[in-house]
Amino acid sequence: MPEKHTPETVMYHLKKCETEVGIQIETLREELNDHQDIVKKMHDDWEDFLADFQELLSIFRSAKGFFTVLGWVAKGIRWLALAAVAVGAVIALIKGFGK
Repeated sequence: MPEKHTPETVMYHLKKCETEVGIQIETLREELNDHQDIVKKMHDDWEDFLADFQELLSIFRSAKGFFTVLGWVAKGIRWLALAAVAVGAVIALIKGFGK
């Protein structure tokens, strides 16, 4: 036989429903807080990664400049070496003819 809806039974079911809804809301609130903590951690990690990446890019840009200058120095040394060989050859020829 179905339960008769009296004000007391309706209030009982409303209170039971209210308790269940309250428990579910509290559970959702805790889950939301957990997710917010995870999102904040991910955001902080992302910010750290970006800062490290910017530093790495700066290092690569500096290295690129260093190798450009090193290339110029190498060209200068090559010309100095060619000049030294030429001067040495001239000196060797002069000494060879002087004997």
